[in-house]
Formats: sequence, structure tokens, C-alpha cells
Amino acid sequence: MRISPGLVDALFFVILSAENTPDVDSKTVENCVCILRNLSFRLENEVPPDLAEQVLDEAWEKAHTEERSQYETDRRKKDKSNKTSTGCFGQKKQSRKRTTYKERGRVSSQIDQCGFGDSPPWTDSVSSHPRHHDPVHGQAMLWQPEVTYSYLMLLKDSSNNMTLEAAAGALQNLSAANWKWSSFIRSAVRKERGLPILIELLQLPQDAVVRSVATALRNMAVDPRNKELIGKYGMRRLVFLLPSSRSQSSDFTVPTISSVLSSVLELVTRNVENALALKDADGIPRVAALAKSRQYYPIKLVQTANQICVTLNNVKDTRTSLKREGWNINDFQSSALVDQTDGVEAGDRKSG
Repeated sequence: MRISPGLVDALFFVILSAENTPDVDSKTVENCVCILRNLSFRLENEVPPDLAEQVLDEAWEKAHTEERSQYETDRRKKDKSNKTSTGCFGQKKQSRKRTTYKERGRVSSQIDQCGFGDSPPWTDSVSSHPRHHDPVHGQAMLWQPEVTYSYLMLLKDSSNNMTLEAAAGALQNLSAANWKWSSFIRSAVRKERGLPILIELLQLPQDAVVRSVATALRNMAVDPRNKELIGKYGMRRLVFLLPSSRSQSSDFTVPTISSVLSSVLELVTRNVENALALKDADGIPRVAALAKSRQYYPIKLVQTANQICVTLNNVKDTRTSLKREGWNINDFQSSALVDQTDGVEAGDRKSG
């Protein structure tokens, strides 16, 4: 279907034509975005290499690479200087009112609620949209960073749950792969102010929407800048979705809880500040309880919870909290539950 002449162009045209109209909730738009989500699945493996490696403006691609490299260098220096510091998230936090489903509002209010309205501690100097030598049409449109605008528009304007799930699923698919286009997509979502839109959607009661959004955030967090922002402004909302005890019934299904745990794992991996944010959000008791809940939850979910605990055990300020919850690294190692270096399967990052 991807190579059908004019199909991809027409699907995006229908979605953009619905902007600022009641049609954004229509069945037609829902069908279009569902098709695009499915067409965006496993692009890295199924798209011809010569098409995927189309020529970008070399100056833009080089600037994008250098920008990320510089941030990672600065981040490592910051982590090293704060390695022995404590209380990074111990300061009093500004309370934020939780909005209801109908009160979500538009992106501007969501940015303010999530704290993204303030100037970030860095500057994204490179445009989110790459420059091309020739106009892009057909199936190549599927993986261009420009398409994030269409999906984010739907996520902030639509109240159709199927449309929300599909739009988040499309971003989830596009950001899941290891090729350069996934890196561009993660960066574009941040630069288009899409992270607060995704974080805001975590408060919806719809299980499928929350699962797609949580997995999309996990994939976005592969980008180190995104990881810092999501951890700072989204950790508390992710923790809120986890059951507070091993036997407590949850409003969400096991796959959704697993997706949330995977997001938390990605956030705390190689990021001390996010580990402390998890502690500050009272997430350690919930994660430790899930790590000891083999009689209640599937082994894969328990494995992910234990991986989070292993990561937290390497941070001095969270190790004590783990012990207080009865989680012990020796018990974990003897049970041989999980490879400590790997996350859940990479395939789980994608939505079919």
C-alpha cells in the first residue's frame, strides 16, 4: 500500500484539511490516521535502502548531529559534577492542577501546566524540519519529521479516542527504530512542543490511548534531551498510573502497566536525576511492589520492575528507599529473573 500512487499524500491532505474544524473527530480522519499508523510500522526493515537514504541537505544533517553530540557531552559533564549530590528533587514542587478529559484545552495551556513555558536550559538552534534538495512525495512522506505536526495536531485537538490512539501509535512507530529518521522524529516532536501534549494525555482514562502514549514517550526518551524533559515533567504522572500495591486492582490493563514501567525504565537508565524524580514522586514503593509480585503479574512485567530496581540500587540516594521496601539485590540475583543490561524487547516499541 505504501507505494500506491498518491495514497500517502492524500491521507495527510485529509488530516490537515480537518485542522480547526469539527472534522478532526470524524470517522474519515480516524480511518486516515489508522492507515498511516499501520503504514509506519517497521519502516526501517521494509523501506528500500535507496529510498530511505534519500539525500538531505548535508549542512542540516551535520548540524543536527553536532547539536545532539554537544548536548550529550554537556550532559555527561553535568552528571559527573552531580554524582555525589543529594536532594536534587528535594525542593518544594509547584502544585499543578490535574485537568479533566474535557478540560484538556489546547497546546498552549498544556505547555504552561507541564512547565514547558519557561525557557529550557539549552537552545534548539537547528530547525525541526530538514531541508531537502527535492520535494518529498509518496511513501517517503511517512518518515519525514514534518509529519509530526499532523499527528500532534490530532493529539491536541481531537476527542476521538481511536484517533488519539492511532496518532500516538504512529509517533510510537516512527520513533522506535534505530535508523537516523527515528532520531529526527524524536527531535522534531520536542521542537514542535509535542512532549507536553503526550504527557497531558496520560491523565485520560482510556486504556488503549494511555498505552500508546506511554510507549511513545518511552521511545522519545531515547533522545537525551527528551529524557530529561519527560523525567522532569512526566515522571509523576507515569507513577500515578502504577498500582500502589501488589494486589491492588488497577484501572489499566497489564499491557498498559507494562508500557508505563518500560517508560520509567528508559527514563531512569543512565540518568540520576530521573531516578531521584521517581523517588520524589513516591514511585519506589510501587515499583518495588511490582518487582515482588510474580503471583499477581506476568513474568515480563515483573522483570521490567526488577530492572528499574537494579538501576535504582546503583544510585546512593535511592538505594536506601529500596531496602526500606524490602527489595534486595541479592534476592534478585539469585532468582535470575532478567538480564540487567537489556530493556524489554525492542519490538514492543512499535505499534502495529
